[in-house]
Amino acid sequence: MEGDWRVSWSHQLEGKVGTLAALKEGVVVACGGVVRMINDLGDFVWKRTFQFDVYRLVSDGSNIAVLSGPGFHLLDLRTGNPLGEGRAVSGGFRDCISRPGGGWLLADRGDHIHMFNRDGRGIRRLRPGRIRKLIGWLDREHLIIMDDDGHLRCLRLFGENSQRIIEERRWSWASKMSNGRIL
Repeated sequence: MEGDWRVSWSHQLEGKVGTLAALKEGVVVACGGVVRMINDLGDFVWKRTFQFDVYRLVSDGSNIAVLSGPGFHLLDLRTGNPLGEGRAVSGGFRDCISRPGGGWLLADRGDHIHMFNRDGRGIRRLRPGRIRKLIGWLDREHLIIMDDDGHLRCLRLFGENSQRIIEERRWSWASKMSNGRIL
């Protein structure tokens, strides 16, 4: 039967799954403060433990960003080894997205966004206001976000920083951007 789904593997992990990141070559799963890479065959590739519960995993294809407690950590996807010592802000980070061409952009729980290079080193901090969600990139300079009031905004992050509300309608939820589209 076409489209028949079957379980390829199953594991009992350390506790409840808090978040996961699906990859071409497997999946990275977080249970509490434990992060594991599991390949397509169901084999454990690596394991890392963090002091706080992990609540977000985002991959750029070669590294994985880990949001845990107040911190941002970057791991090599192949080995699980940390790249740098990580960064933290008071209150922690709310969301994370990889940047086109490499690097990371993180929204904190206040009103700042933090720009990092591909190795996790801070480049600069901007203050666009409170952000609920980083939705996706239109191009290398323009990022669509959902602000704390539910408006979709376009942020221009290079050169002269600016922002504008895309429409007056307020949304309670929006998907991440995929192929230039959002729900």
